[in-house]
Amino acid sequence: MTITHHARGELLGKALIMFVGLLLVSLLIIFAIEPSIYTTTLWPGWVPAERYPWPVLLFLGALIAFLGMLMYGVLHHWRWLFWGILMAFTGSVIQIPVEGLQLLGVFPNPYPVWYSLFRGGVGFIELGFAFWMIQTYRHQGVWAMGRKKAEQVSHLARTKQGLIEYRSVGQGPAVLVLNGGHTNCHSPLGHETFFREQGYQLIVPSRPGYGRTPSSTGKTAEAFADALVSLLDFLQLDQVIVVGISAAGPTALQLAGRYPERVSKVILQNAATDGRYASGMIRLGTYVLFNPTIYSVQIS
Repeated sequence: MTITHHARGELLGKALIMFVGLLLVSLLIIFAIEPSIYTTTLWPGWVPAERYPWPVLLFLGALIAFLGMLMYGVLHHWRWLFWGILMAFTGSVIQIPVEGLQLLGVFPNPYPVWYSLFRGGVGFIELGFAFWMIQTYRHQGVWAMGRKKAEQVSHLARTKQGLIEYRSVGQGPAVLVLNGGHTNCHSPLGHETFFREQGYQLIVPSRPGYGRTPSSTGKTAEAFADALVSLLDFLQLDQVIVVGISAAGPTALQLAGRYPERVSKVILQNAATDGRYASGMIRLGTYVLFNPTIYSVQIS
């Protein structure tokens, strides 16, 4: 099975959530942004946006950026920070609900109909481009926009701990690559070509809760390490080189510590190590940066 169909379905759901979320945020702050609504004196004393535009636009940009990062992760989808502020400064996102309400006659419309349609259309174009950025950047197989997505085939291993989706490429000594947060086995690897040219076989599993690997397969680093050993048994691999990237650091260390006979080398790349065991601001920062809604999965 190729990733193409799976990724499109996954993208559609996330894009719909993002679209609805952006519209809700826009609707909530229309009363602070749109001067024509201010003149209705629904909120007497509210500061007119036309008198103090920059603070209001910065606040809107921060809200949109925060919403995008909350859903897609701060570290791995930093482009939402730039994109949210850009959409706020251009005013296109807010124009979708504003122009729609004005065209319906809910609020006074100081502009010609064609101009309202144009401004709202620009907002939809910008949102569409943002979703295209998500697809090209996040959904496996490309590093840059416009590069053709490679066809990648994944497999399912049924282990006693649960299902594990994995991808296997190349021939030679096996390298088990444990990718970082918000990734699955189809996420692009910058060093994949290097390993293959050097004569290694790459085994890349999907993290629990991502791709077709259910979160129940490994809710902790220890549990997923046990599941990975079952994957090695399934693939009839006696020993592997382990590469732990970013949030997969704890799993790589647990795998090497619990099963030293199955691991010949451990390579840690910008790996998290003690996030669960830290205290104070370090623990709080780890909790926020790795997305609190799926924190238990991120550190596994």
